[in-house]
Amino acid sequence: MANSRTGPILATSELIRTGNRSLIAFAKAVTDPLVAVVCLFAATLAWGHTVGPAEMILAVIVFSLMYPANTPFRYRQRGLIRHIAASWALVVGLLLAFGLAIDMLKVFDQNVLATWVIGTPLIQTLGHWVSPVVVPRLLALRGEHTAIIIGANELGRTLARQIVGDPLSSTRVAAFFDDREVARLGESL
Repeated sequence: MANSRTGPILATSELIRTGNRSLIAFAKAVTDPLVAVVCLFAATLAWGHTVGPAEMILAVIVFSLMYPANTPFRYRQRGLIRHIAASWALVVGLLLAFGLAIDMLKVFDQNVLATWVIGTPLIQTLGHWVSPVVVPRLLALRGEHTAIIIGANELGRTLARQIVGDPLSSTRVAAFFDDREVARLGESL
């Protein structure tokens, strides 16, 4: 099916996005990279050093390598620790290869690097372990929203299913509005 103004119509799930879902997806994408950057800065400060240009460059590289993260917050994923350890090992391996190739490892204190390499996956694991308990409670603080859907056709029903099916949306679909004849609406609601 094609639209004369926009070209081919995409699959229904690609067309429908709720603001809440995109905010959660953004938070999910940046949390692990930010944890790695914060752990780097914390390890640097904990060992009595200042955060200098080398640490800032390393932070940007780490964030770039880890973004976007894909570990879920809603539930505890099977193999969570293995996933975090493997992802972190890949990032550390790449950083080690880059550091050795350009002879930059001597710029950093070895204690800082060791603390950062060990501490980051531990903090990430802890964060993902408690997030299925904490995140829904935080989102529940904003209360329930009510939505109405304009158009009771297949697209409107798909939107309603996605809203109702998202446990973090806290949105209740109250009604559908459509002025078309019943025969044009497709299957019943």
